Amino acid sequence: MRVSPGRGRPGAKHADVVGWSAPLARVLEQVATTSSTVQVSGEIGKSKELVARAIYQRSNLRKCLFVTVNCAALPAIPFGD
Repeated sequence: MRVSPGRGRPGAKHADVVGWSAPLARVLEQVATTSSTVQVSGEIGKSKELVARAIYQRSNLRKCLFVTVNCAALPAIPFGD
């Protein structure tokens, strides 16, 4: 998947995602219609945030706030301390 901000297929729901495929669209629809927690993982710079936004925009939570967190920037302390 290549990323090109503000561009993509004309009329596409997610103009930032270039290289859309039918299998990806099916997975996004399946995931977005559940109330499950989803983990998007992959290498640095592989458009994980764009995939997460695509899921969010198709979900029932799309009217709520979408917050991104750079986990690599968080200090390495145990939660609950």
